[in-house]
Amino acid sequence: MFEKNSKLLFLIALIIGGIGAFGQAYMLYHELAECYPYKIVDYYFYKNIAITGLYSAPLLAVFIGFLLGWKRFWLTTIAPVVLCPLFFAFIFKSFSFFHDKTWSFDGKSSETIVYDFVLYTISLSITGLVIAMFCNFLLSFLSKRNKLA
Repeated sequence: MFEKNSKLLFLIALIIGGIGAFGQAYMLYHELAECYPYKIVDYYFYKNIAITGLYSAPLLAVFIGFLLGWKRFWLTTIAPVVLCPLFFAFIFKSFSFFHDKTWSFDGKSSETIVYDFVLYTISLSITGLVIAMFCNFLLSFLSKRNKLA
């Protein structure tokens, strides 16, 4: 199905997407486990969300990127970095839905924290999309250049 060169490009694209997804997952983990207001308000609750998201969101996103990459090459890089923050936000919203503790601290309530975190994940997805598109452009340029040589 693939040529030798395209298998290598597929692997490189998957590695790039995986590195981006795991980097985003660690940034979101850091936000929840080590930053204000999450660390002050309910440390153990947000730390559990962070650990769950750190391990599950990037793995699921890279797996979907792997599956989608068989159909379209460019999805191998884009899918993990777009989906990982969105999966993390879904995990955060799922945990928050079952956590009925309402509080207000320093002008922030539990609802505004959920809203802020979801906006942060969306911004990471958009940033990941832009960077992945640039990486795909470079990979396609390099692959066409090798075919001409």
